[in-house]
This record gives sequence, C-alpha cells and structure tokens, in this order.
Amino acid sequence: MEVSPEKPAKENGLYAAIGGDPKVLFDHLLEDPSRYPSGTDVLLQEMIQGRSDLCPEELQLLDQATLEYAQTPSPKRRRPQPPPPPKRAPEVDPWEL
Repeated sequence: MEVSPEKPAKENGLYAAIGGDPKVLFDHLLEDPSRYPSGTDVLLQEMIQGRSDLCPEELQLLDQATLEYAQTPSPKRRRPQPPPPPKRAPEVDPWEL
C-alpha cells in the first residue's frame, strides 16, 4: 500500500477545506473587526490582491478567522407574514328571511 505524501501547508486547514473566499471574510471583518485576531485585516487584504504563499502562522490566523465567521450567527431574516384569512360573510338563517 502506497502512502500519499502530505499535502503542502497551504492546502491544509479549515479555511482551505471549505474553499474559503478572502472577500467574504474581509466583508464580515469590516462589520465587526473586534471579533477577529489582530493582523487578520492585513492578511485578507493581501490575499484579495492575489497573495497565496502563506506561512503556517498565517494559515493558523486564517483558520481562526474562518472559525469566527462560522460561529457568528447570521442576521435574522424577516419572514413575510401570511395574508390574513378572508373575511367571511355573516351567516344568515334561512328561516329568518
């Protein structure tokens, strides 16, 4: 049985496993920067500009940002209220006519 070599570091990690998009994380970071580790903003900006050669520490930072994004509840969406039931005509007793 042949063992495949370990994948390069840039393909490992949570961010890579879910096929992350740095633009999505960066938009979320802009909404609430205090939720993200220091340096995440700069790293995401560099990735948006095309940087892909990340060191293990940067990959860990990216995974932490991905976890933060995944743990943040999505905004509650209002569901449209169903229309009220149609008004019924008052019942008429046929013997009263």
